[in-house]
Amino acid sequence: MFETKEFRDLLKDKIEIEYLRNDMSGFDNNIVDFLQTLASSNEPILTEREAKKSPALRKGLPDALQSIEDLVGDAARYARMDGRKILKVEDVQAALKLRLCKVWPFCK
Repeated sequence: MFETKEFRDLLKDKIEIEYLRNDMSGFDNNIVDFLQTLASSNEPILTEREAKKSPALRKGLPDALQSIEDLVGDAARYARMDGRKILKVEDVQAALKLRLCKVWPFCK
């Protein structure tokens, strides 16, 4: 699911919406690559875990999109603290650490 062009497009679109919502002027396109690679590498483990849950409790695409919103919001705060209006991969990495692995599917 996370290796597809469709997911990549959703990921990029959501990042674009969120960076604008957070008053940023742009973002490093490597953020899309970073998050897609992270989600794809976690997918086998996460798929196995989710399959063990009841259908009502399984995480999916809406959870991934919510996680992007949360991560970009946190990353924007890091960029602003650094005096920037452009999001960098480092900002997203810091946001991931801040979230303590609570951003599915970007953490396992």
